Amino acid sequence: DMERAAELQLDLLAVAPVIPGFQFATRFVPCTAISGDFYEFITLPDGRIGFAVGDVSGHGMQAGLIMSMAKKTLEIYAAGGGGPADVVARVNEA
Repeated sequence: DMERAAELQLDLLAVAPVIPGFQFATRFVPCTAISGDFYEFITLPDGRIGFAVGDVSGHGMQAGLIMSMAKKTLEIYAAGGGGPADVVARVNEA
């Protein structure tokens, strides 16, 4: 079950966008099989790309579940527009 959960967590991580003139690379190495770390590329309403890195406290299944919720919440609020401070404040409230 833990191996499958680790595979699912990797599937949740974003694929780097292709943007002319830029080159992105990502690497994810958790301390344990499942962690609360994540990164995300978010397409913003005006077409720009946002980038977020997060570290949910802890390791294991609980941290991985919280990470997936936090990541999705961030995507939803960022898609609604607003500056970084506004988006993070709304995510924290949620």
